[in-house]
Amino acid sequence: MSSSDCEDRIHLQKLNFIYSALNNGWSIKKNKDTFIFSKKHENRREVFNDDYLTKFVLDNSTLAHK
Repeated sequence: MSSSDCEDRIHLQKLNFIYSALNNGWSIKKNKDTFIFSKKHENRREVFNDDYLTKFVLDNSTLAHK
């Protein structure tokens, strides 16, 4: 696999992840090279543990939706 193919694949994976997060109700902003994901949780700001973050990544890493 060429370097260009690898970069294209990574780009498509990022697009897929962002698209899935949007479809799951997340708002996404970009600040320089950082993406910020937010979602209302009863109008509270929350800090999530590693288990939640792992679930978030897994839930948004596929185009299949429930």
